[in-house]
Amino acid sequence: FQFVDSVLWSNFDVAGLVEAGLREHNFEWILNGALNFLDQVDKESPFLLYFASTAVHGPNHLDSLYANPHISPAGHVELPLDYYPSRSQILRELHENTGGKPHHIDAGMLCLDYQVAAIRKKLAEQGLDRNTVIIYLSDHGVEPGKATSYLRGTRIPFIATWLGKNDSTSTSEEIVQVCDILPTIWDLATDGSKPPKGEWDGRSFASVLRGEPFSGREFAYFENGYTRSVYRDGMHYIVWRYPQSIINKMRSGELTEAPDHLNTFDTGQASITMEEISSYWNPDQLFDANKDPYETTNLFGNPEYADQLKILQQDLQGILSTFKHPFDLAPSTFQNSSEFDKLKQPRIDRGTSYIYWYEPGQYAWPPKGEQ
Repeated sequence: FQFVDSVLWSNFDVAGLVEAGLREHNFEWILNGALNFLDQVDKESPFLLYFASTAVHGPNHLDSLYANPHISPAGHVELPLDYYPSRSQILRELHENTGGKPHHIDAGMLCLDYQVAAIRKKLAEQGLDRNTVIIYLSDHGVEPGKATSYLRGTRIPFIATWLGKNDSTSTSEEIVQVCDILPTIWDLATDGSKPPKGEWDGRSFASVLRGEPFSGREFAYFENGYTRSVYRDGMHYIVWRYPQSIINKMRSGELTEAPDHLNTFDTGQASITMEEISSYWNPDQLFDANKDPYETTNLFGNPEYADQLKILQQDLQGILSTFKHPFDLAPSTFQNSSEFDKLKQPRIDRGTSYIYWYEPGQYAWPPKGEQ
């Protein structure tokens, strides 16, 4: 990387930032790094800007709007605010548009919108908006389901636009995954030439940016810790299998508690998910997202879905057979035993009270008014 600026190296709660009173978002400081980069871009050469906003992550965005914008992880900074509104203006807009009751997420999304608008403005001023692709996406889903293979954790916002080339606006229900970004950029940058030799996990979606017919993947594949899953035509199949070494430790008594799907005993995302999704511990899970978008009812073993399940199992086996490291899809007798029920109970009993940033029950699941 030839240019690096305004980098927050870790989450806000790491040692040092908290003690220094820096556990606050500074959207102006992070944005300024992107604007500095665009100021020095060679207009005759290709460029790549990777901009990672801290919205909509903790800490509380509303609290950050009352903090000093000149205090940043880089120390005291004097930032030009020609491209970004004042924090008092943002607070005023939030109160006007929420009936005086803005939420943490409302504040974060508004700040993020202003960051994107500022980058778009700078691109236009620099004449860099005539052949530039903008790809906007989140790095993961949200609770309950974050850091899992549930759709709540794997489905993310995704918007792509090709400035100066295609002004049409459309939406697609086709499946695209993050690994498809690299071959897409290659496709656009080389005008469709074949990629270098080697294996590519992704598939180009450049055709949709060109306004041409586009068909995505037949199914999506996900993995998180000890889980693997496939999603096709609204049906989602999740498999959880412990390695035999972990099962041996649970059976021998070396482990007195069942680890979660991430092989930990205290990961907040796993605890929140198991509290809200009743089938969390099931070794095999099948959901009809068309009828049950929040994956509340496990249909595995339901004969009405036998044909769909068979197709999904074939999809999953086909993917796993290409991997160097095996993942055993054989039915898990141990995870369906009373012995395992006793081992998972301590984790269930511990609940979510130990998670300092989470208020138990703060997520209505499924969301109120939806089934």
